[in-house]
Amino acid sequence: PANTNPRPKAEFEETWGGHWLVHWSYARKIESAVTALFRRDRIR
Repeated sequence: PANTNPRPKAEFEETWGGHWLVHWSYARKIESAVTALFRRDRIR
């Protein structure tokens, strides 16, 4: 296939290893925002 990465797994792990914390903190922000919305709706 044309979209095959010439440096397959090593590059992926390197990229993920460098950015997993960013993705994790972003997911936590979304989770806390959703939790806040649910709590606000329940209080009403």
